[in-house]
Amino acid sequence: MAWPKILIVDDRIENLVSLETLLADLPTQTVRATSGNEALALTLEHDFALVLLDVQMPGMDGFEVARLLHESSNTRHLPIIFISAVYSGDVFQIKGVESGAVDFIEKPIIPELLRGKVRLFLELHEYRQQMIDLSTREIVSQISDGMLIVNHNAEILLANPAAEKILGKEASQLLGSHFDTTPIPKKLQEISIPTASGEKLSVELNVASMKWSGEDVYIISMRDITERKKAEEQHLNLETQLRQKHKMEALGYMAGGMAHNFNNNLSIILGNIELSLMILPPDSEVIPLLRNTITAINRSSDLILKIVSYSRKQVQQKAPMQLTTIIDETIDLLRSTLPSTITLQKITSPECDSTFIDADASQIQEALINLCNNAIQAMNEKGELKILLESVDLQQQDIPAQYDCPPGHYAKLSVQDSGSGISPEILDKIFDPFFSTKEEHEGAGMGLATVQGMVAQHGGVITVNSILDQGTVFNLYFPIIEEPHREEPTPENTTLPRGTEHILFVDDDKMLACLGEKLLTKMGYQVSTMTESTEALKRFADNAEQFNLVITDQTMPQLSGKELIQKIKKIRPDIPTILCTGYSSQINKEDAQELGINAFMMKPLDLPNLAQTVRRVLNGEKNE
Repeated sequence: MAWPKILIVDDRIENLVSLETLLADLPTQTVRATSGNEALALTLEHDFALVLLDVQMPGMDGFEVARLLHESSNTRHLPIIFISAVYSGDVFQIKGVESGAVDFIEKPIIPELLRGKVRLFLELHEYRQQMIDLSTREIVSQISDGMLIVNHNAEILLANPAAEKILGKEASQLLGSHFDTTPIPKKLQEISIPTASGEKLSVELNVASMKWSGEDVYIISMRDITERKKAEEQHLNLETQLRQKHKMEALGYMAGGMAHNFNNNLSIILGNIELSLMILPPDSEVIPLLRNTITAINRSSDLILKIVSYSRKQVQQKAPMQLTTIIDETIDLLRSTLPSTITLQKITSPECDSTFIDADASQIQEALINLCNNAIQAMNEKGELKILLESVDLQQQDIPAQYDCPPGHYAKLSVQDSGSGISPEILDKIFDPFFSTKEEHEGAGMGLATVQGMVAQHGGVITVNSILDQGTVFNLYFPIIEEPHREEPTPENTTLPRGTEHILFVDDDKMLACLGEKLLTKMGYQVSTMTESTEALKRFADNAEQFNLVITDQTMPQLSGKELIQKIKKIRPDIPTILCTGYSSQINKEDAQELGINAFMMKPLDLPNLAQTVRRVLNGEKNE
């Protein structure tokens, strides 16, 4: 069996040689191209499993090559990984995804990372080939060929048994009848034939001219390709889902990286503001302005967390929550991308301010965003979009038969648009998996099916009303639950706890390390700061008993915060530790607890929380 081929594209020969060396131990064959035009030409000659594409090239850059490959029906599903030393950062990574790529690797290349990604796409290519082979075997095992002879008036003169089966009629009924499709010699034709059960067969016709019994006739070979078309559609849907999966994964990783950097920057801003508050006199006119800034910083941090949670599709447990809160948070997310030509309006009944449902907030939010995006497209990005919430009583006759939920008190969440509407012919199909009125490249048709499934999982109902050229409204009904008991908040002690212990503070961002030192020093602590995790480990190993606490960032080169703490614990198991992060997919609060880490903190670090957490950990209190 021949090894799958990988196309490597770079205008510099030394870079191509380097890539070949890195991939030498993988079961693949590399094919070189030194320009975009050469790469496009090679895709006409070879079947590639993957393209490794340099971005910066003379003549035609990598983005243009990717766009042309993505637009071609022959290479539309060919996975592309960009490799670049010049173009880096989130903007170019997003541009790469929009051009049709599935990933973006920045130089210098990490060999293990490159080989891991290439190995994954080789496995996907092998799986794709297996699916094609399976479809072909299924078609061959069930194929039925029929034969008709018709004259120039399209009257059927002869039909074999296979043709009888395809057409659903006996020969006595077919002979002398009219064949509805005009035969076109030397051209494959495809027709749809209704069956007795109401389904339709897809039939391929191959027509040739001949003389039969002294008469010029057409001989028509008929092949039932219904199963083949179904297999092709399933295969195409699988390809589309895989491509969408990789795009979402890429966007998720980019969102995580952006969150980490953004929260680091917010930490610097927040820390300097809190230092300023400690220095300013109590009656300074600037203090209220700075406190307002702190509020805005905390809101920004919450918004970042929501964006990452949505892009990663993180699932939370169901819990009592107010739909009005979810609606407000979703509107905050939508407004940043909403076209200025769309008017967004929120309408809620007064009683809904105290209405609770048992729900997974991330799933409700995802469904709401999905419906709003569909509405925006239906309005061609111009019109009125309304999100409405009211409480209603559903009787048994109001609940469609496919939903297994009882009558009762429900929250009705509606998304209403002023778009083109949905035709009655397809209204009952819109929740079917893979049904879509969009072009192939615009989606796989799983959005509304996913929304319906989510509503059903929450014990609810979804209905739709639509009028052509007037608009559509989707109604989501969720069972209302009693308002949960709330504990009265205890008054907070405004005095920040202090101490004199020695703290090792580690962060690869020099500004954050300096800021951490200043904040903790203001609270009375002795602080040693380090910006390299390996040096911090060496410093601790040399003076393990000198320190009372280690505070470290998670995302750092060489050793991550988790790895640093694990190594420190081997030297001194009883040392208290705090792990901080702007965002990490590698560890969360629960993971930290299992590793024996005393506290897990999300950036930006506000001074009250930092001071209280440090004191709690030093006092030996349990992790909250």
